Amino acid sequence: SNDAIFLLELDGNIITWNRAAEKLYGWTAQEALQMNFQNLIPEEEKSYSQLRIETLKDQKNLLSFPAKRMTKSGQIITVLASACIFNPENSSRELIALTERDFFHHHQEEKNDCVNCLQKLAAMVMGSTEATILYDVHGKIVAWNKGAENLYGWTSADALKMSCNDIAPQEERDLIPKLISDLLAGNTPKPMQVKRVTKANKIINVQMSATLLGNQMGEGLLLITNERP
Repeated sequence: SNDAIFLLELDGNIITWNRAAEKLYGWTAQEALQMNFQNLIPEEEKSYSQLRIETLKDQKNLLSFPAKRMTKSGQIITVLASACIFNPENSSRELIALTERDFFHHHQEEKNDCVNCLQKLAAMVMGSTEATILYDVHGKIVAWNKGAENLYGWTSADALKMSCNDIAPQEERDLIPKLISDLLAGNTPKPMQVKRVTKANKIINVQMSATLLGNQMGEGLLLITNERP
């Protein structure tokens, strides 16, 4: 498995330890089997861990909870963990089965999936005759439809190498970053008039509306603008 999976006795002694656990936490299986699970728990987290064990004994399983762990190198990381009470066949003892993964990488995978989904969603509206532009949260252009090509002159291939600064006159180059910042702070702007620079270096006035696209955790991922003369 790509997830760290291991079994504990109720007193915390580790009795199985897979390769993913070795990779995530740094201890080999040989080392881990001489350890107690408490060695992986930072001091400030020990009371929470004990509370989870007591809850687990009552409920028999706990799904997808964040937890702090300490690696062999002393680094404290956040993992996404699931736990259940495991009863080995032909045995009266109970064991705790834990499955854990690096929360940062798990979140990054979900974020990448979400961005891909939003890009597909954007592609559905990219055929509009209105200029539709998709930016990442740093102002880089990540999608540019035919309407934008017709209005501003750059092809999609050209635009995907550009940022918001490349289509704005000098005095308005902080507009998109400020707009993204406001949207990330939860402020919804009204449609506004802005200036744009075309490929022919002509400055034109456009009406722009903007929406922040995000994931289920409320994190802003992409900005989509609709623009027309």
